[in-house]
Amino acid sequence: MKSEKNFKKSIIKLFKENKIIILFLLSFFIIKVYFITSRYHMPIWDEAVYIGMGKYIYSTGVSGLWEIIRPYGLPLIIGALWRIGLDPVYSSQIVAILFSCATIFMTYLVAKELFDKKVALLSALFLMITPVFFLYSIYALTEIPSTFFVLLAIYLYIKDRHFLSGLTTGVAMLFRFPQGLVLVPILLAIVTDWFFDKKNGGERINKKNMIKNKKTSKNKFITYFITLKKNHILFSNGTLNRFLKTIKKLSVYFMGFLIIIVPFLTMNYIAYNKYTSKATDAIFRPLILAAPHQENIFESVGGKTLPGQLYNIFYYIIMMINNNMIFLLSIAGAIMLIKKYKEKSKILFLTFFIYIAYYSYIINKQERFIITFLPIICIITAYTIFRIIKNIIPEKIEHIKNYKSLNNVMLRAALVSLIIIALIITSIKPISKDIEYYYWLHKNDQKPKIIEEYYSLINTLGIKGPVLISEPVIGAFINNKLLEYNYVDGKIIPANDWESYDDIEAITYVENTIPCIEEDSSCKDKRDALLYYFISRYDTYYKGNFYGYDTYLFIKKK
Repeated sequence: MKSEKNFKKSIIKLFKENKIIILFLLSFFIIKVYFITSRYHMPIWDEAVYIGMGKYIYSTGVSGLWEIIRPYGLPLIIGALWRIGLDPVYSSQIVAILFSCATIFMTYLVAKELFDKKVALLSALFLMITPVFFLYSIYALTEIPSTFFVLLAIYLYIKDRHFLSGLTTGVAMLFRFPQGLVLVPILLAIVTDWFFDKKNGGERINKKNMIKNKKTSKNKFITYFITLKKNHILFSNGTLNRFLKTIKKLSVYFMGFLIIIVPFLTMNYIAYNKYTSKATDAIFRPLILAAPHQENIFESVGGKTLPGQLYNIFYYIIMMINNNMIFLLSIAGAIMLIKKYKEKSKILFLTFFIYIAYYSYIINKQERFIITFLPIICIITAYTIFRIIKNIIPEKIEHIKNYKSLNNVMLRAALVSLIIIALIITSIKPISKDIEYYYWLHKNDQKPKIIEEYYSLINTLGIKGPVLISEPVIGAFINNKLLEYNYVDGKIIPANDWESYDDIEAITYVENTIPCIEEDSSCKDKRDALLYYFISRYDTYYKGNFYGYDTYLFIKKK
């Protein structure tokens, strides 16, 4: 009975302390559920792949498809829902909404832990209304779920739960491989925690000696090193203890990470060892094959001109501003946080700079990739705003009496008012974009024609065998085994080494699935040759045109 009462009390306390964020989350959830129940969201390419992989896992290869380059995390969840009889299109959207709510809440918790509730609430609000997040919050893609686990890993690091932090870092990577990047800022943060740990000897630095040593060295870190040595801290017992504690933290963190990653690597070895020449190629095969997609020229931006190159370099900064002008403050805020290198908040600027550097470097640039570090941008922006306000408004109202004139007070009040007005104005565009997205979706009673006229044909014809596909979206609507392919030297080559195309019963072909640059005539010839290959060997059951591209269904000749 006591335990039940304590549990009820803790729940009531949780709601009381976090009632505003809970109201935010409920509002967001209701709006998004209304979106998916009153409008129809057509799965895009990547969503369909994750749905197909989920079917493949839970049917042991009888249904769906398999892409080696994709992580397993999201397919495991979507496939489980399909296995218990739920519609994978709708259920995957519910999963996306729940992960979106969880990501908003984790943004709130991280900001609250590092700063205060005001910063936390504003961070969560920024994330909720940011168009790119709001749009993709119903998409069954890996950006938002993996970002939730990244934030959880950061939160657990802040709470000194290093094993669990490593564990969730591994989970984040199993949802989206590049999210393993969070390893770097967390490891750097743990190391700098050791270097500047005030609880265990770090505060024993003599400030006078620091000033003296500045005269002998202009480099701040060399000055710090000299001071450590002179104060007998560098090689003292306290320093050794701190060093050993840091080694323990790093070991515990890696242990958690490896508990998740080692089974993944082991499964890779078991699955792919037969088809590779080296064990390491099998173990890391998904990562090796996924790496070239970073250089996907069809998702590149800019060009060879100077303005084009600058646009490419600053693409994510531009997208940041395009989503909300107020995010410009995050750059200034990240620079300000560098000065807090002795505090836990350093994890924010480390993550911000490492992520933006990586995504700016790779050729494959898509607006939705910004979601992976958007919560960090929101937190830094909110922190910067309250930092500005704090510098304008005195901590205590009584301090106003010390001001030289009423004009000073009025000026400060005017500046704060301008900040609030600016926040409202900059929020109008994102919110209006969010509303536009609703009307952008199809009405539930007006689903895209391609579903009824094309994707449903496999079921209508009663085809149960494998289907060779040129694009995976059909996999969201049928339960056949789906086979992807490569067309090389006039031959159809299986995408996966263990698959056979001997018993194919149907083929789907969409013209744009082999993308060609306008000037590339050889690519176009290859595309025409592939179409002729299908036409000459199979019966053309259906030909249509959707979204401006010719679409075919070929069936086995009788």
